[in-house]
Amino acid sequence: MTEQQKATTKFRILSLDGGGMRGVASAKILEEVEKIIQEECSITKLNEYFDLIVGTSTGSILAAGIAGNRTAKELLDLYKENGKNIFLPSVRKLRKAKFKLTKSNSNSSEIKFSNSSFLGLQNIVISLLKSFQTKKYPIGVQGDKFSADFWENLLFGIPLYPHKSGSKGLAKVLQKKLFTHEQGKNKQVNKLTMCDIKKLNKADLLIPAYDVYSRNTTWFANDDETEWYYKSIKLWEICTASSSAPLLFPPYKMRYTKNEIRLFQFCILAFLRGAQTFAICLLSVMLWLNWDASNKGKQYLPHIDGGVSLADPELAGIAYAVSRKDSDDLKIEEIAILCIGTGRSTRPYKHKEMKKWKIQDFVQNILTIFLYPSTENSGYISHRMFLGMDKKKRLRLDFELNKQLKGEPKEGVLRQRLSKKYSYNEYIWEDLKSQPDIEKKIDKLYDELKQEKKAKYLKKINEKNYNQKITELEKNKKFNKKLLKIKKEAKVSEEIDDYKISKELEYAAKCYLKYGKIKVDNKDTPVTSVIRDFIKSNAGSLS
Repeated sequence: MTEQQKATTKFRILSLDGGGMRGVASAKILEEVEKIIQEECSITKLNEYFDLIVGTSTGSILAAGIAGNRTAKELLDLYKENGKNIFLPSVRKLRKAKFKLTKSNSNSSEIKFSNSSFLGLQNIVISLLKSFQTKKYPIGVQGDKFSADFWENLLFGIPLYPHKSGSKGLAKVLQKKLFTHEQGKNKQVNKLTMCDIKKLNKADLLIPAYDVYSRNTTWFANDDETEWYYKSIKLWEICTASSSAPLLFPPYKMRYTKNEIRLFQFCILAFLRGAQTFAICLLSVMLWLNWDASNKGKQYLPHIDGGVSLADPELAGIAYAVSRKDSDDLKIEEIAILCIGTGRSTRPYKHKEMKKWKIQDFVQNILTIFLYPSTENSGYISHRMFLGMDKKKRLRLDFELNKQLKGEPKEGVLRQRLSKKYSYNEYIWEDLKSQPDIEKKIDKLYDELKQEKKAKYLKKINEKNYNQKITELEKNKKFNKKLLKIKKEAKVSEEIDDYKISKELEYAAKCYLKYGKIKVDNKDTPVTSVIRDFIKSNAGSLS
């Protein structure tokens, strides 16, 4: 191994992907990483091991929480307990109704109402009637009360989850729950800023969000003390901006206010407390500098999900590391990076079905298809950058949410697609198939196979070995289909706005950690062993 390959790690990066409620999977994996760090190093928290934590979308929430001294378990509980307060059931029901109604009538020029479209229309009408009774429009519908915008959005638009709705909504939950008083060290926790995070721990924090007014990505970071724009903006607001995914949330209004606003407020406070001469002098200087307080105080920049420009932020983390003022000419081979995904949606689509898609079909699939390539691209570029170096310098932890293709890969042969209703999570299935009720179902199927085929035509197997039974069932087309009906009990919902999936996502991540394998030197190595090796190899003086 060359000197470049053996380079000592001087900078450690934790990169966290976006993915809505699927952040539960990331949090569960982080819990295991945190546990291994505690076992292998003389530290207890993730922000003591990593030098930079970068996250986008739901990853920004995890990144900010970790940087703010929260444990992985606390962040996991944040998702499990508050998912329904972010992705409100009432809005989700209305969204589903709109999608059903649109989809049912998209394949015909005539207006026809199937059962699903009728239910969709019924839900919309019920929501509308309630709005008349309460004199409030349905939550998630944009526009002023009963204005033209309101009617247009209700009838033709897509209901969006609100940032604030009473004590609920993405912004409200983050404002109240992202940090606790202990993390804030007696400071009002909903007022923590990037500057405060820098004081709490050694780790830097980087969160991207896309500014749709300036049409560029804002890199919210705590390394540049001269950056005035967002230093006074609360961290929960930055996370709200980075998590405001198009088609799910409206853009978040980020204040664009220079520090003079604080000076103006300080003048008023000084005047009221008796320091009139000082206040008048300071105000006079500000007026002499021709500062317009009223105009500056009303500026906003609308931001949307950072995943629009960077769903996997690892490249941003690497660029940040080598460009810091105190980087001391840090080299790429001196960086170690751990990337954690939120589970991959890998449903294959055929040409004959996609060529029939209408606008609403593309809209519904934007988040699962069209934003995913940026994650793949970032991962591939990063992978290429680390080729030839120590293989323990970069580790990506992610898994396929549901198996979508039949059989094993063969060169030059496209595998057939599994029916959507038969797709399943292979790691959950690995855990389920050893449970008594599943074993009984497999036994019953295998007995049916033996009765249908003469015993002499069946391969002799150890009937206590359920893996062998499953293999024999999979060889028979008829019984493989019956087996798939059992396997679908291991299916995981892939919807990023479904708050009910937190338990199954946590279970899926747990099974991935238990049964998952990663190729290391062409050998399948258990996920947890690879994590441990990464942590130990890059600990340096921390171990």
